[in-house]
Amino acid sequence: MSYKTGMRTMLTTIVLTFGFVLLLVPLLPACNSGSSAGRQDAGGLDATLLPADSGLESQVTVLETLDIFPFNDDLAPGQPTVDIAFYITELGPLTWAELASNITRAKRILSEAGVSIRVTSALRISVPASWQSLDPDEVTMPTTPEFVTSDLYAHLNELQTRVTLRNEAIFEAITSYFPVQASGVTAENTIHVITLNEAPIAYYDWDGSEWSYQTAPTGGLSFPPYAYADRIPAGIRGVITLSFQQAPFFPETRVLSHEIGHKIINVSHEGVGVCPAFAANGPELMLYGDGENIPSTEAGRWHRERLLLSPFLYTLEQGVAMFQDRYQNGGVYRDEVYGNYIVSPICPPETK
Repeated sequence: MSYKTGMRTMLTTIVLTFGFVLLLVPLLPACNSGSSAGRQDAGGLDATLLPADSGLESQVTVLETLDIFPFNDDLAPGQPTVDIAFYITELGPLTWAELASNITRAKRILSEAGVSIRVTSALRISVPASWQSLDPDEVTMPTTPEFVTSDLYAHLNELQTRVTLRNEAIFEAITSYFPVQASGVTAENTIHVITLNEAPIAYYDWDGSEWSYQTAPTGGLSFPPYAYADRIPAGIRGVITLSFQQAPFFPETRVLSHEIGHKIINVSHEGVGVCPAFAANGPELMLYGDGENIPSTEAGRWHRERLLLSPFLYTLEQGVAMFQDRYQNGGVYRDEVYGNYIVSPICPPETK
């Protein structure tokens, strides 16, 4: 699929469930924290204002602590586990009850691949109405017109994708309410699912002669390491937004599973015989459709192998969470943490 064709397809569908913006370990890897100092963005925040110092936490009100126990009564002892915290906003697109089918399906899909999901907390919260609409991320104009037609993951670095200062501050404020865990799992090690009405993507469209800046809404946005690397602050690397504004490319009950896949398998839309793309259909979890399969081996693009190496996964030893893997290169597709579990060349020309 050409870059232009892929983008047109997405725009005509209107709502995306996109991992990439256009689209972890006891402590996340020692790397650039993604500090926003000295930046100015369209969100209207002072360029010197770091999210951790924004004071926005006071604008978040916890309305209710929701019951999570039904989701954790089947955890497999000794199985690699990923912790997920939920923040259901009062004016957001769905309720805790409506999200239950997403959680149940995600638990089953990952369990079949050898990974447990532990719901650590679920809070119903009130936030300012303006927070329901996030800013599109900051992206840089690409330098190569071929962009995604030769090597999607290599060219993603051209965008230098970042969340805006305003979005950082909002995410920092909401996740500051993550409760202390007896296991030692911290907010930085946790996936944080936040329901918000609008979380748009930003990208550049190539018309054959020039680039044009575009934005589009999403049904889910995972801020995956392969796209953001170390340009996102460690404390919010686990954030996923769910919007559900309109019917996405696949059933709503699979949206959460798919977005978690972007985060912990750390790949774009790809599958067996399907090269990484901005939009692609197929029977696997990481493609559009209703698929649940997480394939293994090189033919399956090493998805299951990469999943089991995710720095978000831990095992419990005497009640203490032990994380065995750390990103070595910010979490890019070819991060050293994955060893040989990469597919190179990413997409042979004959498959285009």
